[in-house]
Amino acid sequence: MSTDIEETINQVVNSVREDEVVAFASDIARIPSFVGEETPLARWLQKFFEERGYEVEMQEVMTGNFQPIARLKGTGGGKDLMLNGHIDIDSLGIDCVDPWTPTREGNRLVGWGLANMKGGVAAMIMAAEAVRKSGVQLKGDLIVCPVVGETNELGYNPGTQYLLDQGVTADAAIVPEPYGPPDIINTVTCGATALVIHTKGSVVGSTIGQDFGWVPGDTGGPIDAFRKMVKILDALVTMEMTYEPWSKIPEAPGLTCGTIKAGRGRDYDPRGCYFYADFCTAMVGFFFVPGQSPDTIVGDVRRTIEKLKEEDPDIDYEIEVPDFWGLPPIDAPTDMPVIEAIKRSYRQVTGDEIKDVGAPDAMPSDHTLLYANGISAVSYGLEGGWTHERGVRHIQYVDIDQLVLATKVIAATAVDFCNS
Repeated sequence: MSTDIEETINQVVNSVREDEVVAFASDIARIPSFVGEETPLARWLQKFFEERGYEVEMQEVMTGNFQPIARLKGTGGGKDLMLNGHIDIDSLGIDCVDPWTPTREGNRLVGWGLANMKGGVAAMIMAAEAVRKSGVQLKGDLIVCPVVGETNELGYNPGTQYLLDQGVTADAAIVPEPYGPPDIINTVTCGATALVIHTKGSVVGSTIGQDFGWVPGDTGGPIDAFRKMVKILDALVTMEMTYEPWSKIPEAPGLTCGTIKAGRGRDYDPRGCYFYADFCTAMVGFFFVPGQSPDTIVGDVRRTIEKLKEEDPDIDYEIEVPDFWGLPPIDAPTDMPVIEAIKRSYRQVTGDEIKDVGAPDAMPSDHTLLYANGISAVSYGLEGGWTHERGVRHIQYVDIDQLVLATKVIAATAVDFCNS
């Protein structure tokens, strides 16, 4: 790194102020932005960027749901760097108390959505702001993409896929997911997809006098769709999947189910379902390894359920496949130019070396989608934390020191990479 670049980086890094970073992270944490409901925050960010002179494009990812693409134009002759982070947040869990009032507790900034991943979004936007406020002119463009819909909801098109479809691209990208502290760089993840499974039952013959002591599914009795779903989920947990073991993440593949709905009819009418449910739905998430695909996963699921039906012919099911298949597994090179730029920047900002390049994580994110589409993308940023004191409170938080350090390193990387 030349002396001129080092001096320029110092100029940019010195414009990062902790109070401003914390204030910005708090501002965006005050605005709820669940999947499909990100537009209020997107509009707030649009105004923020426009007032500061960014070129802003508002993209309508789904009807009425927008995301801003903000660009600091370079002077030309450099590389373009994308900073990408999702603004959708996790659904509220039980015991969330006053989730939209961020507070500082020691070195933690507490507020819902900060861990996943508004802390990272704050770091990348404030890194761009450090470049802008310093007056430094980059050669390449710095493209700031607070995107919608990283979470794979059925039929929900993620914002990163949409911006790629619209031709937004860069030479490299940094996605500050909460995968670790600012001294590691993630380049290895599983893939992820989701299937929706429905079971159908029957309430014919369901009466109070007969129901007591009646085993659901017996000949002539009602068929409980919920109990059939439980059978299916138990079988899926232990099913043999079609894959070759992956040494990078040996615990994969796997699956989870965090959503089950049951009731009467496809609208899950709760009236009367305290007897039996005739329709049940489960959303099942799969984490998969190279060599697997959504098609092989569907095949494994269908084979497992069909085998179960041989023992229980009353199982009647449907598999619903989402329009967007999810995020691919990646094993990216550890010597990409953007990684070298992060390493140099971390060294200049801290005086230390990055501890781990290529750190694996079972959870994929938008950097896997970007990498699969030809952009040298990594996950780099800060850890996010969760605490659930059952019956008391459920919170998300970020470490303020990590938040500020990640902001400085990303800002320094922008100078290094975009001017190379």
